[in-house]
Amino acid sequence: LVKNKNSFLKGFTASTLLIVLGSTFISGPNFIESYLQMLIITENPLYSTKDIHMFSLFSALSQITSFTKQNLFIINSALYLLAIWFYYKNYKKYSLEICFSVLLLLTLVFCVHGGNIDMALLLIPIWLLIDVYKGSKKTYIEHIFVIFILIFTPLVYILELSYIIPFLFLLSVALLFRKINLDFIRK
Repeated sequence: LVKNKNSFLKGFTASTLLIVLGSTFISGPNFIESYLQMLIITENPLYSTKDIHMFSLFSALSQITSFTKQNLFIINSALYLLAIWFYYKNYKKYSLEICFSVLLLLTLVFCVHGGNIDMALLLIPIWLLIDVYKGSKKTYIEHIFVIFILIFTPLVYILELSYIIPFLFLLSVALLFRKINLDFIRK
């Protein structure tokens, strides 16, 4: 989404390096190893959020399949890479608002820990899509449908049907990336 990719990559690399070096200086050189060990110990229902209280694809698959966590992580990663590839092939055809909404929804689908706090992120694509809808000369039922999906997603979460949410988000992505939306194609 960034126009000046070289400048962005320089800033991103410098910021990441600064954070890693600062963390190493503050916490000592073994902080990454001890952090990973802590994650391994605490990533279970006793210490962490239970799968039924998360809405990522990872947690949905863990609720509806009997795959091991390692296999689920591999499946989640492979599907994430496939989604990124699909996005990369199609993003130039759509407006910045649609692309940003799609990226945010994909992030929520493929993160490993999507909990109730992360639902606040849905406000961004809701407002972007309302803005696109208001500025469009043509009404696209797909965008209205996506707005309603995003508005009522917390209700699905409250009903403890969180395993449905990533599939609703993927449906939303598919609706946003329909090729008939010619008003939103970049010029």
